[in-house]
Amino acid sequence: MAETPRLVVREVSPGKHWLWVILVTVLFGTACYGVYLLMRAQLPYDWAQVELERERMAAQRSELNREISRLRDENRAQAEQIVMLQRGVDIDRESTAELRTALRDLQAELEAQKEQLAFYRGIVSPDESRAGMRIYDMTVTPIEGEHNQYGFDLMLIQAVRHNRRVTGRVSITIQGVRNAKEAVLGPEQLGLGGGEKMSFSFRYFQEISGSFSLPADFSPTAVRLKVFSGTGENSDFEKQYSWDEVRKEITE
Repeated sequence: MAETPRLVVREVSPGKHWLWVILVTVLFGTACYGVYLLMRAQLPYDWAQVELERERMAAQRSELNREISRLRDENRAQAEQIVMLQRGVDIDRESTAELRTALRDLQAELEAQKEQLAFYRGIVSPDESRAGMRIYDMTVTPIEGEHNQYGFDLMLIQAVRHNRRVTGRVSITIQGVRNAKEAVLGPEQLGLGGGEKMSFSFRYFQEISGSFSLPADFSPTAVRLKVFSGTGENSDFEKQYSWDEVRKEITE
């Protein structure tokens, strides 16, 4: 017959268990402290060097922080100075541009006044050989947006002799090349034949303006003007300009 197992219960004292825990903890702490003291006793120089190095690095870090702060202040001051200098350069550039524009305008105004003065001098007191009526100037300008369309301005003046009015008309012909041959376009072909638009009547000066068109296959080379006046004394005359001489580009 098998023997029945028996459960044996032994009572353990709680005081002994805590005693062992405290004893092991004290022994472990004592051992660690002893190792610490042993290592510190064996490496006194190294610990001193570490402490000195730590203090040196702390001092160096403080010095670097001060240097960084100084460089930041210096950089900020230089940036402000650069901004001020740039503003000064911009102001100088704008002032220079304004002065150049003003100078250019004054020069253009002076040239216009010189031309105007020369024009009136030519009317009031020209050379005796040039007294009487004459063609002062002519310009031909392309009409913007129109192919082979041109506008013209013709200025007639009467110098010195202003005691009577001169009357008459002007005839314009244009010489050029067409189909590899010399060709001439008369007033009728230019649309300037009849009417009052090419007539004049003045004592001092008169401007005649108009427009004409050229055939697409026609290359102009010269403009001939004929002036017919009923004042007598060989007052009829003509003058010829090269096309490049009278043609002006469109200006804004």
